[in-house]
Amino acid sequence: MRTKLLTLTLLPLLLLSGCKKNKSNIPEGYTLFFEDEFDGESLNKDIWSFEIGNGNNGWGNSEVEYYKEENAVVKDGKLHIVAKKEKVGDFDYTSARIKTVNKIKFTYGIVEARISLPAEKAMWPAFWMMPNDSTYGGWPHSGEIDIMEANGASQYGTSCAIHYSLSGGTHTYDTGYNNMKTRDFTSSITEFHVYKVDWSEDKIAMYVDDRLIKEFPQRLWSTATVSKDTNPGAPFDKDFYLLLNMAISGNYVKGDMPNGDFTSAEMVVDYVRVYTLN
Repeated sequence: MRTKLLTLTLLPLLLLSGCKKNKSNIPEGYTLFFEDEFDGESLNKDIWSFEIGNGNNGWGNSEVEYYKEENAVVKDGKLHIVAKKEKVGDFDYTSARIKTVNKIKFTYGIVEARISLPAEKAMWPAFWMMPNDSTYGGWPHSGEIDIMEANGASQYGTSCAIHYSLSGGTHTYDTGYNNMKTRDFTSSITEFHVYKVDWSEDKIAMYVDDRLIKEFPQRLWSTATVSKDTNPGAPFDKDFYLLLNMAISGNYVKGDMPNGDFTSAEMVVDYVRVYTLN
């Protein structure tokens, strides 16, 4: 399956390869702009790029894994991001981190993925978005949208967040929490759930299985590099791209390390879709 690069200046490209969800569920007033059903035998590099290594200070988060291309496996119509106990240089663990930077990028829309997560200590899976061009400056000034993050030690919880900067340049963020027990869900993070963001000019709303988890209104966010009065939508008014990864340890899981008998864990992605306004 091959694709072309996408921007909102091009006609929408539908990467259609089998219906895992009724296409009549396309939100009213929207067009299916991008879709990956992971129906091939390997990850489509016309869509996804790989992050390799451990970045700077564990990708800025004190993560302990080494990201490898081989840990992103496509089989049986799904993407498997596999965290392993595996020695690479000075690192004892490996995993995968993929992104659509400069390939799939867009401003505003509905983004969703159907994902199963591991209930495994020290695992930190995430489905998120970053600015393609960092128009307003380096992180956090150009923003970050976290559609889903989870601590594998808690099998019933996920979170969502937006990151931005205050007028003095300080990083800040706002978070929403999804507790499947209190919201009457009947399953844990190990079951497949649809994690979604509805991103528009005036709000960023996060959902799990179409249940609203948190809405972040435009009045809440800002960036230190432009005035809120002259550009109220900044930094969330420019093209963003998608990321999927599973970190091991790190700040989000409070530095937890895998159990001594840990061998592997999987984050399984059924599909990723982006809808844009007609």
